[in-house]
Amino acid sequence: MVDLFNTFLSPEIAGWAQQFGHALVTTCLLAICGFVLALVLGSLGAVAQVRGGRISRYISIAYVECVRGVPEILLILFIYYGGGALITTFAKLLGYGSRVDFDAFTAGILALGFVSGGFAVEILRAAWGAVPRGQSECAAALGLRPVKAFVLVIAPQMLRIALPPLGNLWVTTVKETALISVIGLSDMVRVANVGAGATGQPFVFYAVVGLLFLALAHVSNLVISHVEMRQRRWSHPK
Repeated sequence: MVDLFNTFLSPEIAGWAQQFGHALVTTCLLAICGFVLALVLGSLGAVAQVRGGRISRYISIAYVECVRGVPEILLILFIYYGGGALITTFAKLLGYGSRVDFDAFTAGILALGFVSGGFAVEILRAAWGAVPRGQSECAAALGLRPVKAFVLVIAPQMLRIALPPLGNLWVTTVKETALISVIGLSDMVRVANVGAGATGQPFVFYAVVGLLFLALAHVSNLVISHVEMRQRRWSHPK
């Protein structure tokens, strides 16, 4: 045990601290941007399923089924290698000749947002459906327009219901950032791969990454618990 502890503190391993620090920042930014995109896609998909027409509803359902059925790693590779080519093809059809390419960070955000957005659709749709229909009827009886009724009456109740599963989705999104290393992004897993190959200490480097992900999950759970507690106090004042 002492030898293992000394290995963690050896100059050879400690010299990678700066790279791990940069990779940790990259991982956090990737998770935050991807999660924000997921909330946007999830909101659009939920609206399409609850209030949209037949075509928009089918598109949203197909999107959710795609996320459920296709492995995340394939979606990441498709967006990184094929997303730019697909957009370029559409641009040429519209008369634009410029080529579109995604860097690894942008592709990672799009992939994480696309994957997590599919689950966000179901979370928000279920939360919307759990709000009693009478709430909308009461808002209409008070003369509130549909958009204002949604913002003031429906959305706060949706948030109360959706907050716990959205918190779990955030933690899942953080963990899924590890998959982005396959397209060359210098995240924590990528740094661990390079460090393990350079030093011949794979256990140490992957253990450091595991501890960092555990720390991120722990901090995230503390923040989520605090937000849920504040939300309960706001919903049920004394």
